[in-house]
Amino acid sequence: MTDPERTWVLLHGSPGDSTSWDPLRAHAPAGVSLEAWDLLDHGRAADAPSATLDDVVADVVGRVEALGRPVTLVGHSFGSWVAARACAALGERVSRFVSIAGLAGITEEIAARSMGFAAALESGGLSLAAAADAAVDLWLPTVGRNADDVARLRAMITADRVERLVRILRRQCGLADSSLHVRSLRVPTVGVGCRDDRGISLALGRELAEMAAIPTFIELDGDSHFPHWTHTAQVAALVFA
Repeated sequence: MTDPERTWVLLHGSPGDSTSWDPLRAHAPAGVSLEAWDLLDHGRAADAPSATLDDVVADVVGRVEALGRPVTLVGHSFGSWVAARACAALGERVSRFVSIAGLAGITEEIAARSMGFAAALESGGLSLAAAADAAVDLWLPTVGRNADDVARLRAMITADRVERLVRILRRQCGLADSSLHVRSLRVPTVGVGCRDDRGISLALGRELAEMAAIPTFIELDGDSHFPHWTHTAQVAALVFA
């Protein structure tokens, strides 16, 4: 039986969907309640072509409030930014925040990369299959890639539609706007990331975690952008502590 008072809300990265959490879910201890949600305009969530970054955050805030109990918020990559922004609105409804390969905002370089992918997809110069290949090369380890991780990542990309993937990529580029960067966190926060992450610099995750009044940051070996896949037991121990 699950205990609703021990609730973890899991927010995936972007592009992506809630299946990103499958490896971590398998390591959850007995009795916890897990809520792995598809973010607005992602995965199985309804299309929301006009949704803004604030709308994505507001959707999470509304769903957490509807649970009616304190939660641990867990975010990966873009999902960590969403979770951090949601923390400010939710106050004591969030008892703890775990940021995996997280970020307070993105650099102009990262935004330009996303815009380039969006333009290539929209013009037809890049297929979904080729975009999935690029994601594998950028986000998964350069050495010793796990075949299941490759298949999972490819499925998350190719299951989407070009038009929605294009707007997802363009929407997240807004995080290069410094006015949207996370500035502080009022909840105990644990950050974790891989030292040589090629998708999002480890420094961005450390920066986010250190904004908390009670910060912890764990640095893992390797260059994976999905440490909850490549270091699942270690990350699970931090998430479910």
